Amino acid sequence: MNSNRVSLYLLANLCFAVFVAAAAAVNGASGVHPLYLILLFALCSTPIIDLIALNGPYALLGIFSLNFLLFYGALDITRLISSQPLGPSGDGFMSESEAVILMGGALVQVAYRWVCSSLRESSPRFRKDWPEIALVVGGLAMWVVCSALNWQFSVNVVSEATMQAEIRGFGSLTGWETTVFMLAHLAQPLGILMIAYAQCRYGRAYMMPLLIGVVLFQLLFGFVIDFKGEAFLGGVLAILTKVLVDGRVPKKWMVAMLVFIAVGFPVLQANRVIVRGQYGANSTQVAANIIQSLQRAIESREKVTTGQDRSQTFAERLSLKASVETIVTKTGDITPFQHGYTLSPLITTFVPRLIWPNKPVIAVGRMMNKEFRVSEVADTYISPSHMGELFWNFGWAGVAVGMFLIGALLGYVGARFNLAQAATLTRVMVVVITIRFLILGSEGEIATQYVLWIRSMAAIGILHWCFARIPAVTSTSSRAILPESHAGAAQEPTSSITFPNLLR
Repeated sequence: MNSNRVSLYLLANLCFAVFVAAAAAVNGASGVHPLYLILLFALCSTPIIDLIALNGPYALLGIFSLNFLLFYGALDITRLISSQPLGPSGDGFMSESEAVILMGGALVQVAYRWVCSSLRESSPRFRKDWPEIALVVGGLAMWVVCSALNWQFSVNVVSEATMQAEIRGFGSLTGWETTVFMLAHLAQPLGILMIAYAQCRYGRAYMMPLLIGVVLFQLLFGFVIDFKGEAFLGGVLAILTKVLVDGRVPKKWMVAMLVFIAVGFPVLQANRVIVRGQYGANSTQVAANIIQSLQRAIESREKVTTGQDRSQTFAERLSLKASVETIVTKTGDITPFQHGYTLSPLITTFVPRLIWPNKPVIAVGRMMNKEFRVSEVADTYISPSHMGELFWNFGWAGVAVGMFLIGALLGYVGARFNLAQAATLTRVMVVVITIRFLILGSEGEIATQYVLWIRSMAAIGILHWCFARIPAVTSTSSRAILPESHAGAAQEPTSSITFPNLLR
């Protein structure tokens, strides 16, 4: 353990504790527990000690920790420094839901480190990777085809985010059509990853404009279908790929993303509240009148960001603490424990409807809205968070066991697909898809995110088997494929080189 990193960790926590104490003294607690924030920051800042390389085995733990802090602490921090009174100070030093959050986060940290430190991967000299032509042509073709199918499905088949629209849309499709659309939704991010990886790996002059075009299309697509996750998808995947391949933060891309969050997020909120709400436009109508819809959203962005009737800020939209608090305080009171019911799609999803025609559909987000009486609108989706859903099913024991297993899985992926040792497309895909579904997607339903992750892993395995080859190592490509300690062996013949199956 590096003593300098330990000192940096202690210094960061001391500064944060002083900041929290000063803010609480000046502005009041405003319903925030300072002790909870200090302990949460201490927990989420532990990767400072281990994260030597941004793309090393502890990269996933660093991203999880940052995401965990944003999900469960960012809103409290903004409230703490706000000069406006936002409610009375909470009772005691910490609530039960905050204790659940801290325990769950701590168990992920423990399990991740235990598994990651237990795995010692061999370091072969050569890794399978995709040829440049397959990366560019295959990635672009996959993204174009899947984007066209996603547009058709989200704009013309299911044009509204209501249960009735979904039932009507899926009812209009044959079984094969449904399968094709679902595969397109699953494969589109892989196409973006291939384009981003090709740009990082080869840096051809035409690749940057191509990648920027992909990112801009995703912004437009997210606006048309009123889905912020799709709007952010291209930029997030591009940044993650650059961090994981290059091992450093792409400053220009990060600045552009922060500018978009500051400027674009209110426009997306106005799109939902004004264009969709007041004008009643659906995705089909927005796509047909895209310029007019954009103008309305831009002109209305101040209406949804100010006043008592404003929509949620970015921090409020990101926060999952209220969902966990609702589940912890009301489960067993106004609604019973689920005893694994909401987790059952982890198994039933893989049973074809040809075998089980009446297989139930469990919409956990809408179910939470109904059971906990959050909103009178039946179609309202309330993000339960993975931790909240674990508590809803099995209480404290569910959080303890579930979060430990999640940490162990992330630790396995982090160690097994160590990009600091060797960066290949397969490794990048596995790590980024894990980040997308299991870390960034931890606000949603457990079964949905883990089923998508499993299916994506299967798709990545098939693609790896079909297209990955031992590359002809050159001075320009060896950095991405070989560990630094073996860079000097680049000129050895490749005919007798063996390599492990990365997905075994």
